Amino acid sequence: MSKNIVGLDIGNRNICAAISGENENGEFEVLDFVVKDLQGVSKGKIIDEEDFKQIIKDLEIDDLLDKYPFECSGGQSQRVAVARTLVMHPKIIFADEPTGNLDGVRSKQLMQYLEKVNREKNITVIMVTHDPLDAAYSSQMYYIEDGKIKDHLLKKDDSFDTYFNKIVKISMEL
Repeated sequence: MSKNIVGLDIGNRNICAAISGENENGEFEVLDFVVKDLQGVSKGKIIDEEDFKQIIKDLEIDDLLDKYPFECSGGQSQRVAVARTLVMHPKIIFADEPTGNLDGVRSKQLMQYLEKVNREKNITVIMVTHDPLDAAYSSQMYYIEDGKIKDHLLKKDDSFDTYFNKIVKISMEL
């Protein structure tokens, strides 16, 4: 890592959105984008270098830090957006189709990682998805159609497979 990010004040953000495509104009290298403007966005938090290194390692983007957006795939850009969000340690993350540009293996890895972040760091992840497999990583589901809640499902003590099958069944009925 060639740039010193220790001590960068990133503020006290409680709600963040993981939005891929924010840096598509190629203005910033991935490292700069992950920490770009965070100091100016809000005050109060400091980026912890060890935490930063762990996030980029967990998301497997450590080899992308010196690249520009046009050198990254859509899936890599999506993981960079998630890293940028997690660096701020929000209480709530909004994610719109976070696996939309990922292959099956990377989708599973990202969903397992978001599930781990939810469990271990107590970060709520509110996600929009059309993929029942991604939805099965949630602790609860709301089915929304035409702006109205059509159904609600709690995982409770269900296994992943049982919960997934319930999600598919409800999806087929709607």
